[in-house]
Amino acid sequence: MEPIQTQHYFKDIAQEFLVYCQFGKETPVAKTTLVGYGRGVKLINKIFGDKPIENLDANDVLLLRKSILERGCTISYLHKILSMLRSVLRYCREERDMELFPLEKIKLPKIKWRDVEFYSVSQVEKIISTIETQTIHGIRLMAVVAGFLDSGMRISELLSLDRTSIDYGDGSAYITGKGGKMRKVFFRQWSMDWIRKYLAQRTDSNPALFVVHHPGYELARLRPEDVRKMMRRISKTLGFKVRPHALRRTFATLLHGNGVDIRFLQALLGHSSVQVTERYVGVDQVMLKAMVNTKMNYGLAEAVTSQMANIRWAKGHDQCIECGQTRRPHLARGYCDSCYMNARNHKELNTHGVLALQAAA
Repeated sequence: MEPIQTQHYFKDIAQEFLVYCQFGKETPVAKTTLVGYGRGVKLINKIFGDKPIENLDANDVLLLRKSILERGCTISYLHKILSMLRSVLRYCREERDMELFPLEKIKLPKIKWRDVEFYSVSQVEKIISTIETQTIHGIRLMAVVAGFLDSGMRISELLSLDRTSIDYGDGSAYITGKGGKMRKVFFRQWSMDWIRKYLAQRTDSNPALFVVHHPGYELARLRPEDVRKMMRRISKTLGFKVRPHALRRTFATLLHGNGVDIRFLQALLGHSSVQVTERYVGVDQVMLKAMVNTKMNYGLAEAVTSQMANIRWAKGHDQCIECGQTRRPHLARGYCDSCYMNARNHKELNTHGVLALQAAA
């Protein structure tokens, strides 16, 4: 008697996959990444329904693509969902020895990388000048913005800091970034001053470096949603959007523009590869123009062409043979510029050569 084959549903396998990502992998995924995985597999399960994962085929993948795009989602989000499905199928194949629909047949859409969003120095000045620092809320926001611009941390990394995390003498801190990787970040005197000002205003004993200050609410660590809400508020005044991640990219772009090696930037940003760092670095158009003006030089070629050649009448001619004009000779021998163009338009010109170019003395 053959053993009964148990069917597995996507929602059950997806839950196993999330547990594996958190506890089974050699390097556990970050909490924020795990939350994103959870939302993604929930959406996939909603589209697949109660169909056993063993029965998934190309039509189901096509249905998933269709459903995602019909929801008005972007190509990059479709890429993310399909990558997640491939990860679940890879987990089934490598960890559970299940023979399922080949994940290699799930083709990922090509993503057109957008221009890197960052702020110019003048925009940073506007952001700083817009923040009102007469209250503890404004001082806290200034300390947060300065922390982003000076350290290049992710929002989750900055808000995970405790008061004791910072070495106030050295102006540095050790943080745990994506994938549980630890790295050292640095603060300049500017951001350290604002952090000290903020802490001097506080009378609580909460260990978190940044906390919520709302009357009637329990004192708690500041959340990413709180920071985004504050930045949306100042964005209305500025006329352009202020985003935490754009501040992180501004840190990378400014350092790279000032000559910092991309490998050092990779270490400061906590990226797994240089290729990821390269996508973070934007191009400042003002710096680009200055670079072209200062770095481009064609030497002798520019010196020669700067001496503008004078067009002279050909030998035996001192005026136009058509109208008698003595000015504006054309390269066509014996004609002025106007007569040459008129004759050419009427296809009546019979040129015998070109005028000699004599450089001005």
